[in-house]
Amino acid sequence: MGFLFYDKKIREAGKADARRTTKTIPINSANLSCRQCPLDAAPLKHPKMKPTGAAEPIFYSLGEAGGKTEDEKGEQFVGDSGELIRDRIPSKWEKFIRWNNTIRCRPTTPEGKNRNPAPLELACCRKLQEEDIAATKPKVILAFGGVALQWLMGGAEEPSILQWRGKRLPVKIRDHTCWVYPLLHPAAILHWRSMDNWELKQKAEAHLLAFEHDLKRVFADYERGLPEPYVAEPAEYKTGIEVQTAFGEIGLLWLETKLQEFAALPDMAIDIETNGLRPYSKGAKILSCSIGTFDKSFAFAIDHRESKWTEPERFRVFELLYNFLLHSGRKWAHALKFEQEWFNFFFDASVLYETQWGDTLAQAHVIDERRGKALDELTLQYFGFRLKEVSDLDRTQLDSYPFADVLMYNSLDAKWTDALRIEQTEVIGQSGVQAAYENLLRMTPSLVLMQAKGVVRNVPQIVLMSNDLEIQENRIKLQILSNKDVEKFRAVSPNFSPTSTTQLLRFFGEFLKVPNLRNVDEAALLKVSHPVAKWVIELRSVAKRRSTYITNLLDGGKYVFPDGLIHANFSHLAEVQSDKKDVGGTVTGRPSSSDPNMQNFPRRENKEVRRVVGAPPGHKLVSFDLGQIESRVVAMLSKDKTLIAETVRGDDIHGVWADKIGAKFVPKKLKEDRKWVRDTIKNLWTFPNFFGSVVEAIAADLSHRLEVMISGRVLRPFADEFWDKYPGVLKWQDELVALARKQGYVETATGFRRHIPMTRNELINMPVQGTAAHISLDAQVRLSYKAYKEDRPTLQPVLNVHDDLEFYLLTATLEQDIEDIAKEMCCSPYNFVTVPLAVEVSMGDNWADKETIATFTTKDF
Repeated sequence: MGFLFYDKKIREAGKADARRTTKTIPINSANLSCRQCPLDAAPLKHPKMKPTGAAEPIFYSLGEAGGKTEDEKGEQFVGDSGELIRDRIPSKWEKFIRWNNTIRCRPTTPEGKNRNPAPLELACCRKLQEEDIAATKPKVILAFGGVALQWLMGGAEEPSILQWRGKRLPVKIRDHTCWVYPLLHPAAILHWRSMDNWELKQKAEAHLLAFEHDLKRVFADYERGLPEPYVAEPAEYKTGIEVQTAFGEIGLLWLETKLQEFAALPDMAIDIETNGLRPYSKGAKILSCSIGTFDKSFAFAIDHRESKWTEPERFRVFELLYNFLLHSGRKWAHALKFEQEWFNFFFDASVLYETQWGDTLAQAHVIDERRGKALDELTLQYFGFRLKEVSDLDRTQLDSYPFADVLMYNSLDAKWTDALRIEQTEVIGQSGVQAAYENLLRMTPSLVLMQAKGVVRNVPQIVLMSNDLEIQENRIKLQILSNKDVEKFRAVSPNFSPTSTTQLLRFFGEFLKVPNLRNVDEAALLKVSHPVAKWVIELRSVAKRRSTYITNLLDGGKYVFPDGLIHANFSHLAEVQSDKKDVGGTVTGRPSSSDPNMQNFPRRENKEVRRVVGAPPGHKLVSFDLGQIESRVVAMLSKDKTLIAETVRGDDIHGVWADKIGAKFVPKKLKEDRKWVRDTIKNLWTFPNFFGSVVEAIAADLSHRLEVMISGRVLRPFADEFWDKYPGVLKWQDELVALARKQGYVETATGFRRHIPMTRNELINMPVQGTAAHISLDAQVRLSYKAYKEDRPTLQPVLNVHDDLEFYLLTATLEQDIEDIAKEMCCSPYNFVTVPLAVEVSMGDNWADKETIATFTTKDF
C-alpha cells in the first residue's frame, strides 16, 4: 500500500508538470534503499547514475535530479542548465568539482517530461548521496535550486532559493562538516529567457547577473581562505543556562546577584517573553526576561501565571530590571523594537535613550536586506541548526506552559542572540556597513515612541462613513439583483450572491456565455460589456474601502486598543518573524506600517477615509511634507548642474513638463484640473525618466492614464529634450548601473545597500527612494530626541507616511512648534544634502481636511 500511495503522489506531481510544492512528506530514510524507490525499475538509459568528476573534490555541485540530456549521456549537469553553469566555472577549478544530484535516477511525468523528485524518491536515495559526500569530504557544496537546498537543510518546506541565494551556511553530513552556498537553478533563468515577454527577459538577465556574482563569490571565498565551518552540537544548545527556581527573598537575592554579575559585562543579550505582541492590549504582561552571553545566561519570571512574587516583590523585580537597563553594558536584542516598546510601556522613555542598545536584526538587515531574518533562520545560517526546534513552544500561548519551560525557551534566545551578535559584528566590519547599521539603530526609539503615542480616532466620522458605505453596498447589491438577466439567472440559481466568485463565474460564463472567461477579477470584468460587471467592480471597491479603512476602527475593532487609540506598527527593517512579529520594512530603506497600514490610506481618490484620524481636544493635526524630496535627492546624487540650479532657485520642475507634455497630449477635458495634470506628469513622466524607464514604457503608461494613444516614437523628441537638459542625471544612471553590475549592489547616500537581482529601474530607484526616506527618518529621530530632552511631547511625530510627518500640536504653542519642526526637517546634518530642502505645512482637525498654511526651505533658517 505504501508503494502505491507514493506512486500516486508521483503521478499527481507529474500532472503538475514539475511545478514546485512547498511542503514535502517527512520520511524516515534509515531503512530505505533503491528497492523501495518507485524509480528502481524506471526505463532509463543511465539509471542509478553515480557521481562524476573529482574523486577528492574541493567543490561538490548538488542539483535536483538529472534531466533528459543527462540520462542520455550518463553524466550530471550536461543539459542546457549544466552548460550555463560549466561555462561560468574558472578553468583552474574544473578538475576539483564533483557532480551529483539529490537522486540518481531521472524522474519523469507520465508524458515523459522532467519533474522534481518526490519525497519517497529523495528518501530512498539519501543514504547513497550522504555516503558519497562523507567519503569525498568536499570543502564546499554548491546547492542549485530549492530542492537541493532543502535536501541539505532539512525541514518540511522547500526554502525559497531567492531568499537564501548569496548566503553561506554550515552543514554536517554524517561526520563531515562543510560550507553550503545556495545558488539559483539556471532552469528558471533559461525559461524566462525563452518567453516572448520583455519583462521576463529583463528578469532573466537580472537573475543571471546575480547567479554569476554568487558563483564568482564561491571561488573567491575559497581563494581568500574559508574559515572552519561550525555546526553546533545538541549538547551545546543549552550549555551555560541557569533559570530561576525560587521566589520570595531567596529568589530576589538570586536575581539581584545575577544582575550585578552581568552589569559588569560590556555586551550581553536581553530577551523578554510576553503574552501578546503589543503592550497596549488589555492584560498585557511581561512573562519572563533573560539576560546572557553565549557562555552563560539566566532567566527569571516576572508575570507568568506560575509566578509567586508578592506585589512588593514584583515591584522590586521591576525596580531591579529598570536599574539594570540604565546602569550596565550594551544590551543586544533580536528585533530590538519589540523589547523597547514593552520596556517603554512598563517604564519610561529613559530606557530608550539612557540605555546602550544593540540589535542583531538591524545587523542582519544591513548585511542582507531581504526577508528571512528570524532568529531561527539566522541560527541555521551561522550555526547550522534551527533554534526553535530545540524548544518549540507556541509563542502565542507561552503563559499556558510551565514557567520552567518558558524560562528555558527565553534563555535560549538570549544565549544565541549573543552568539549571533559576535558573528554578525565581524561580517559588518568586513563589509563596511557599520555606519548604515548605526543609522538604523538610532531610528528605533523614535518609531517606538511614535507607536506608543498613537493616533486619535475621529469616532463620529468613522460611524458616519461606515453607515454610508454600508448603504452604498446595499444599493449596488439591489441594483445588481434587480437586473433582468440576474433575475432570470436567479430563477434557476436562487442563492445567487454578487460577492460569490463561483456564482459570478456561472452567471457570466454559463448563463451570459461570455467567451474565454476564466476568472472574475477586475481585469476580466473590465472586458465584459454587461452592466453587472461594472456594478460588481464598484461593489468590491466600496466593500474594500469599508473593510480596510473603516470597520476595524469602530469601537471594539481589530485595530482599536483599550485606550481607544490606534497604535499602528512601524518598521524600518524588512522582516516578519515567526516568534516576535515585526512588520516588513521595504528593501529600499523606507519604513513600512501595519495593523493598520497607515501609509496605505488614499491621499487623493477616496481621501475622505482619512477623516477616521482626528486630533485630541485643544490640538491641531499638522502635516510637514518634504516637498519634491526625491527630485532633490536625484540632484544631490547625480550632481547635474541644471537640476541643482533649478532646485536651488525653487523652480517647479514637474510643472514645466506638465505644460510641455500637457499641451501636446492631455485631452481638453482633463486640462482644466491643473493639479491633476501636474501630478500625472510628475508620476508618469518626470520620475520615470529619473528612475530609468524606457520611453516606450512611459508612453504606454501615459496612454492608459490620459486615455489617448501615445507611441514611443512620438514621445521620443520630448525624451531627447529631457536628457539634453539633464545630461548629468543620465550619466549618473549609467554609472550606477555599471557599478551595480560590478559590485552586486547599490546603496543609499547613508550606506544602506540593496543587492541584485534588480531591474534597471530598481537599481536607480533604490538609492533615491532610500536616501529620501532616511532624510525624513533622520528628522523624525532628531525631533523625538528633542521632545524627550526638552519635555515637549508635541514634537514627537504620530505618523510617518514616507516624506510626510504628522504631529498633534497644541493651539497654544502652535507657531513655535511649527517653526521648530520645520527647522529640523529643512536643516539635515547629512553632508550629502547639497541642495535646499523644502517643507510644506498643512493643518486641520482631521487627517483629510487640511489646508496649506506655510512653506519653509533651508534658506529660511
